[in-house]
Formats: sequence, C-alpha cells, structure tokens
Amino acid sequence: NNTSKTKNEMTSIIKLFNKNLVSKFKNTNSANTKEFKKEMEEYEKSFEDILEFSKKITPVKKKDINCIIFHTENSDGVMSANIALKFLLENKKTDIHLIPAKPHSGYGKLDFRITEHENSLKNKNILILDLQYNQEMLTYFKNLAKNVYVIDDHSIANSNDPNYFTGKGNHAAIAYTWKFFYPKKSVPLYVQIID
Repeated sequence: NNTSKTKNEMTSIIKLFNKNLVSKFKNTNSANTKEFKKEMEEYEKSFEDILEFSKKITPVKKKDINCIIFHTENSDGVMSANIALKFLLENKKTDIHLIPAKPHSGYGKLDFRITEHENSLKNKNILILDLQYNQEMLTYFKNLAKNVYVIDDHSIANSNDPNYFTGKGNHAAIAYTWKFFYPKKSVPLYVQIID
C-alpha cells in the first residue's frame, strides 16, 4: 500500500545516509580535534541531565519504541529521528512507524495532522522528537499509546511527566537523542555540527 511504500522509501533514505555519510564522521578523535581536546571533554561532560533521564528508561523500553514522531522542518528533528531509527534497526526492530510532523500551535485543540495517523499510534510506544505539544495533544498521545517519551530542547506542556525530557537550552534535540540511545558513546561530529 502507499503508506508502506512511503515508510520504506524513508527508511531507505536514512539507511543510505548512514551508509554513505556517517562513516565519514565517525572518528571525532582525529588529529584535527586534538587541539580541541579540552573543549571536547567539557562538551561530553555537559549531558548530565539527559544521561539521568536515559537511566530512567530501561534498555528494553528503548528497544520497544515502535513509533517516532519527529519535526520534519529542520535537520535537528530529522536527524534525531535518524538516530532513533539507527538504534532500533541495530536492535533488529522491524515494526517502526515514522510520522513526520510540523509544530502545532493550536492551544486547546488536537492537531489534525497527527490525529489522522491514529491507527499508527494505537497501542504503540511513541517517541516524540524535537516537537512541543499542548496538554491536549499530550493527553491524546497518553490515552492512545502504551508509552509516550518526549525528547526536546523546548519547554513542553507537561514537563513534570517522568517520560518527558526537555533540555535547558544547552543542546539541540539531536545531541540529547544521541545521548539517550548511546549514553556511553561520544557524540559524533555530524551530531555536533547540528547541535
């Protein structure tokens, strides 16, 4: 069907990116970065908040994520989704729904661009990346899904929820997403560039 074709095409594009481009940015410890060693160490130490959040979500729950809603209008959201998808594919996940979305500013209303995907959201473990939603949308997600996780660098309607992470403006969503899925790995150069 058309929906599957679109998802397969998006997955193919992301896989192609991973294959062709990421390998060029894997080594952040090259001769060029030795002069920035102190800055790199400080940078890697600046993720305490997302590392604490990452510890709260078990590896099993991370691997259970099967729906990614991401900000499609910028590289931060798209590449955050790329990192999440990379992690899930590495863990042999095959039933992943990708929902590209735009920000929603309809206070007190549901976003029709999301509600039209209701069948893809039901009983899923949803990860929302680089998007801020109002309380009505967050309640909608929680009532529909098994679990809802948010990684964002903006304030969100219900920041007291233990499954919602909002940075303090120190990093972009892409860097937070990397450290959420790969807490013990250094942030790759392609992530740092967007961050």
